[in-house]
Amino acid sequence: MLTLLILVFMNIEEADEIFESWKNYIEISDKMRQVFTEIPESFLPYPKDILIEALDIMTKEYRAEGKLDAAEDIQNSIIWHLSAYKEDAVALELMKECLDFRLNNIRLTLPIKSDQCAIRKHSLTVYALIG
Repeated sequence: MLTLLILVFMNIEEADEIFESWKNYIEISDKMRQVFTEIPESFLPYPKDILIEALDIMTKEYRAEGKLDAAEDIQNSIIWHLSAYKEDAVALELMKECLDFRLNNIRLTLPIKSDQCAIRKHSLTVYALIG
């Protein structure tokens, strides 16, 4: 309910302040995308719906001022950056699945690597005897 009240009463100055925080946060967001496939929403500087509302207000303001490129950049940031953020439970479950997959992959590849090392060691021994 509190979020709804904030959205109803958000003015351009508040939207601009949130937008400025968001612009600074995008650099961090890019780095997190390199680590996480799905980022928990709790990592955002503001709740996702408030960010979207503020960015929409700024988009409308820029369009009204004729700054169409800036408005498009904001919309792209919503699509590109905010799409990576998922509800915490969903993001954590996806991270767990990804980690489980990677751990299983490591478990499967360890015997293969061990066999490769044995073969290399044997071939080096044979080469040393021949050479």
